Amino acid sequence: MTELNDLKTYHDLKEIFDREVFTRAMTYVAWHNRLPMTHLLELWQAAMVGFLCRRREILDEQYHDIKDFLLHEGHRTPQTLADCESLAIQLETLINSAGKK
Repeated sequence: MTELNDLKTYHDLKEIFDREVFTRAMTYVAWHNRLPMTHLLELWQAAMVGFLCRRREILDEQYHDIKDFLLHEGHRTPQTLADCESLAIQLETLINSAGKK
């Protein structure tokens, strides 16, 4: 099983997620990483987005909500992939409570 500390590049996320989830997560990562004056997503953040994509489809209008969540939670670097998945569940709850299903 791949662990968070085994990940070296975004490409390594293919070991965790199926093709469709990986593609959806990388679409978000590409959008985020093109934003001016924004740091590139760390691998744990990309993994968290992957877990979110596994749980639900991300709508374009939710991209900024995800970005804000990542900025807010950036100080809590997870130690495991399970921690990344837990953050994805928190983000999904936040999105759902905002009525952006």
